[in-house]
Amino acid sequence: MLVNVVPRSCCAVVVALVFLFNPYVLAEPGPLILWSTNAGVPSNDISWKHDAYPVGNGKLAAMVYGGITTEEIQFNEDTIWIGQPHYYENPNMTIQRLGAMRDKVFSGSNIWTEAQAYLMSQPLRQASYQPAGSLILTFPHSGATNYKRILDLDTATVTVRYDHGGVTYTRDVFASAPSNRVLVVRLTANQPGKIAFTCSFATLQPSNSVFKSGNDLVLRAKVSVKPRPEYFDTGLTNAIEYEARVRVIAEGGTVNIGSNSISVTNANAVTLLLAVASNFLRYDDISANPTLLCSNILAAAAELTYEQLRAAQQADYQALFRRVQLDLGSTWKTNLPTGQRIRRVTEGDDPQILTVYFQMGRYLMIAGSRPGSQPLNLQGKWNNTTNPSWESKMTLNINEEMNYWGAEVCNLSECHEPLFDMIADLAVTGARVARTNYFSRGWVVHHNTDLWRGAAPINGADGIWPSGGAWLCQHLWWHYQYSGDTNWLATHAYPLMKSAAEFFVDYLVLHRSNTTWLVTTPSYSPEHDHPVFKVPNVAGPTIDNQLVRDLFNNVIRASQILGVDTEFRSNLVVIRDRLPPNQIGRLGQLQEWLEDVDSPTDTHRHLSHLVALFPGDEITPFYTPQLAAAAKVSLDIRAGDNLGSTGWDKSWKMCCRDRLMDGDRAYLLLTNLLKNYVSTNLMFTDVNNRQIDGIFGALMGVAEMLLQSHSDELFLLPALPGALSTGSVTGLCARGGFVVDIQWQGNKLVTANVLSKLGNKCRIRSKWPIEVKLGTNYLAPQMVLPGLWEFATEAGRTYTIVPANAVEAENLPATTCPGDARQIITNAVFSNLRAVVLNANAPGDFITFTVSNIVAGTYRITVAADAGPDRGMFQLACGTTESTLTNLGPVQDTYCPTNVVYFLPIKLGAPTNQYLFWTNMLREFDCGIWQPCANGNYMFRLSVVGSNINSSGCNLVVDYIKLTPAPAGAPPANSAPTDIELSNSTVPENAPAGTPVGMFSTTDPDPADIFSYSLASGAGDTDNNLFVVTNAALLTGASFDFETKSTYSIRVRSTDQGGLWTEKMFTITVTDVNEPPAQPYNVAPPDGAPGQLLTLTLVGSAFTDPDTNAAHAASQWVLRRATDEMLVFDSGEDTVNMTCITVPPGPLAHATTYKWQVRYKDNAGAWSDFSVPTTFTTLAPSVSALVQQGALVLTWPTNAIGFVLESTTNLAAPEWAAVSAPVSIVNGSFAVTLPMTNQQTFYRLQRP
Repeated sequence: MLVNVVPRSCCAVVVALVFLFNPYVLAEPGPLILWSTNAGVPSNDISWKHDAYPVGNGKLAAMVYGGITTEEIQFNEDTIWIGQPHYYENPNMTIQRLGAMRDKVFSGSNIWTEAQAYLMSQPLRQASYQPAGSLILTFPHSGATNYKRILDLDTATVTVRYDHGGVTYTRDVFASAPSNRVLVVRLTANQPGKIAFTCSFATLQPSNSVFKSGNDLVLRAKVSVKPRPEYFDTGLTNAIEYEARVRVIAEGGTVNIGSNSISVTNANAVTLLLAVASNFLRYDDISANPTLLCSNILAAAAELTYEQLRAAQQADYQALFRRVQLDLGSTWKTNLPTGQRIRRVTEGDDPQILTVYFQMGRYLMIAGSRPGSQPLNLQGKWNNTTNPSWESKMTLNINEEMNYWGAEVCNLSECHEPLFDMIADLAVTGARVARTNYFSRGWVVHHNTDLWRGAAPINGADGIWPSGGAWLCQHLWWHYQYSGDTNWLATHAYPLMKSAAEFFVDYLVLHRSNTTWLVTTPSYSPEHDHPVFKVPNVAGPTIDNQLVRDLFNNVIRASQILGVDTEFRSNLVVIRDRLPPNQIGRLGQLQEWLEDVDSPTDTHRHLSHLVALFPGDEITPFYTPQLAAAAKVSLDIRAGDNLGSTGWDKSWKMCCRDRLMDGDRAYLLLTNLLKNYVSTNLMFTDVNNRQIDGIFGALMGVAEMLLQSHSDELFLLPALPGALSTGSVTGLCARGGFVVDIQWQGNKLVTANVLSKLGNKCRIRSKWPIEVKLGTNYLAPQMVLPGLWEFATEAGRTYTIVPANAVEAENLPATTCPGDARQIITNAVFSNLRAVVLNANAPGDFITFTVSNIVAGTYRITVAADAGPDRGMFQLACGTTESTLTNLGPVQDTYCPTNVVYFLPIKLGAPTNQYLFWTNMLREFDCGIWQPCANGNYMFRLSVVGSNINSSGCNLVVDYIKLTPAPAGAPPANSAPTDIELSNSTVPENAPAGTPVGMFSTTDPDPADIFSYSLASGAGDTDNNLFVVTNAALLTGASFDFETKSTYSIRVRSTDQGGLWTEKMFTITVTDVNEPPAQPYNVAPPDGAPGQLLTLTLVGSAFTDPDTNAAHAASQWVLRRATDEMLVFDSGEDTVNMTCITVPPGPLAHATTYKWQVRYKDNAGAWSDFSVPTTFTTLAPSVSALVQQGALVLTWPTNAIGFVLESTTNLAAPEWAAVSAPVSIVNGSFAVTLPMTNQQTFYRLQRP
């Protein structure tokens, strides 16, 4: 196994380690180009979808057909949409109507009639994205030969090249993204004076004009189509105006600028600059001057030479694009046209086309989403029709999020910014919807939004899904996880996330059948009606529970990081824990709804109930294996015979398979996507609808085959397909601020480099035992869980991960003492999937392994063994023969009270993965420093020396023996810690989550050891989920109530830097403090009660208090006028009117709505919260009539403020006249004296 020895002496040798397989040699990655020998057909929709190649700079996007006689460059500018600034919320909702709708949802009834009237967006549709125009170039070049068009991903350039009349013509098109945001067209020929063409504009917007302005040809237009008439039903109009300008800069020849075209003859080369701008500034402001903006952009670009423009574009673009390089190898098929390659991809011998597709995804993200631009929409930024599918909006129930899944991991964090800007806008418009339609704080958005940031539910019952904001907030948290930017978290992400959480705090209601649950309602499982209720809108679909729980978890963690909002955080913990849990149904599936109604034949495209598997991380094979197994059942059901019904859903399923470590199935989905769904220009995965999201989902799917970083760990090659056996990737990003390069060969890791940008602790998960190096020095990472190694890092330093120099026990010759059995067992947690069991029955039993060809040197010896409840203690001895065996290191104890359960795939000669539950607690035992003095074969004997007092046996299960090169003078074997102490074990009740309890310290025979602490499974771990360990500090993870429970039990592990540990159980005591009384609630009058007397009695609920000896000491009653919150009555601290009070005369006026609240004080001085306000309306004033001395005297109460006396002689008359007689006060009432007449007259009091 080890060769190449340079011996010096027994105590000093130079060691070189060489692996038995050949060194990895990078394959030729192949050109990152798309190409074809077929010219595109201008203005042909099919050719646009398949042939045209995209360019873009975020704001400006274009499709280049590559025509010969006629070239069309169809362009978009991302603020050109139908419509106008508008808030979409429905003003007709009341809290009573919302309550009635919720009642119907809980009864399984349809709410569409009410929703359409009171809840749905006005108008019912949102705006649609529009094409701006086309730049038409006409050439005298019929009959061209040697035609080729290319999209070069490395230079972001479309090139068209052909021969005509003995001349080779070249056309280059690219979009410049620096401050000169223009589209550049460069025309050259290999002979001088040969460039001749005519340039003109075309547009699908009827309201337009084309004219000459100086050296420019100008298209001035207004969005004037109405593709969806229902958008304009409420009186909206089109308000976007825009301008496009093209300037032709010729080198030689003649340029003639006409009234509607530009012609060029006999030029050597020509550069065309195209700029586009609209009057849009932001969703509520369209006051920009498109003429000024467009002319300034063009003028700035025209000041630069073509070479300067090109250099600026390349520097800007390649600084992003070249961050990540993927090499999967190449074959002869690399030289085929792109369209042929994707249709043959399932033949399995063209891995380089997957590299091209991956990099095409990154190219489109750079081209379509840059700081300051709008976010990507359903079609990206590329649209050639006035009536695009689904309005080409931002669809929030999967598609918009999918567009940005790969932004962070694929090292394009800047391209994520437009999405964050949109979220900030939606926090404003969505707050209006939250307040108006749901009577909640915070902000909400439903399943779509547009340029005007519509946030209300649209289209139909499928639009009544209030969790779009929760899903979007996941991206804010991701950006923090990858960047570690706490300033951005504090100033941008956290306020948006907290506000989104506030909405759900208010929106969640008690489930009618299970009152321990808080649920969203009305809601929807996206685009998928409930199969039993036969209605779309339901309470608490699984997707909502998962997204809201994810949002709450992230807000809780963010508030802890920032040290803010402890009270809000504690409340959020309580509410989070009342969300319905993920449930496993009768089919073994993860339920999509609260009810177990999933169909075994349901192949619906949406995987809404799997968002906790991906893109979330609540469900993982390592930490929630049963739920991961249920998610796999659901995924298998949804796969169907065709593996998926749309392109984008294949991408989603691919990502889910990655999370389940099923790389072969993910690869099958990817190749099926390319062969059957993807356009030949690689853009669209739903070609008829021009839908672009699938390529961005596949981008993430390929990245997560190679690297995953959720669960605070970097998982190397987690889902590597067998078909991609050799390759490399550089520049992928991981959460925690790491940049990762990986090489692999024969489906196994060769090396990985991890750059630590922030200096965070790094955890590496690997299927193979690893070593970690800093330069040439080997570090000593701890195996903190089976297959999971942890080590500290320094910011700016790069750490190298290599396969360990480990020998697999099952492959070694071995002997045992007489009577003992050696058995090879299988477990997917083991390296190489197998290990050796020594079925020992007494101390003194042993197993001896022989390792061949060890090179003389200094090594740290580590034995990997499965720790378990029936495991023994062993002593390792090493030597060349039985007689020379020498003990190495201390006695090692492989007892562990509990194991960990995993849901992992395993290959046992079958072509596809099998999934099983595996139980294991693999640990690495540091046996110290060993120095073989000569090359040769050595024996490693593990002798049983007894067992832990708690162990039920003395068996040993050995996975591998690892020999780590160590410097001369390395420290001896590490000793395990022996005890843990906690400085304080009490916490006051009601203290918020995150309250420090105490500090841990450890007793260890090694005085210089450093320890890490974690909560451990085992005896006494009952309440581990309620506490958090950070560094050496124990913090509360919830707020505790003394009266409910006063003691909590946790189990803690202390691990030293060598990976050895001890565990201990602690009891945390909650101390009693005086708590305020429970919040009362208003009993009478009922909420919304009309016709109340001016001296009505207010009744509150009975006094209750968590403290046993508490008594009701006082109350405070307050009334406010509902219209303006003016305080009209405050009882102060009232010790008489405890649970009811009669409002004294004076404060209340007639026909006025008031809201009231009460709070209670206990005998220890603590006040409750005020009750939730309810309203009542006082009765209208009445008019009394009396005849005195031949005159009519009308009187009414003086507290009828704001009322006017009116009269009419005809009750059917639409108008009443004000009585003009003077008003006096008589006997405490307003009075008017009028003469008697013979005409019948009616009088009323009316408030204007």
